[in-house]
Amino acid sequence: LYDDISETSQGKIAEDIAYSDKVQQEDITICEHVQKGLESNAYHKGRFSVECEAGVHHFQSLLKESYLKNLSTE
Repeated sequence: LYDDISETSQGKIAEDIAYSDKVQQEDITICEHVQKGLESNAYHKGRFSVECEAGVHHFQSLLKESYLKNLSTE
């Protein structure tokens, strides 16, 4: 990952690792909160979030349409 392992770059490497550790810890906390939310009675499971996953839904619909079209021509 790091080509330069000289003493002068050691500080930068340590900063990068500390930053990465901080971000990963934040991600863990976020994921834990999401899991708790998913387990609550307020969340109703579904295939897609209308607000956030319209693009994913559209892509999967196109894919399904293509598969069905190609299956019917075989």
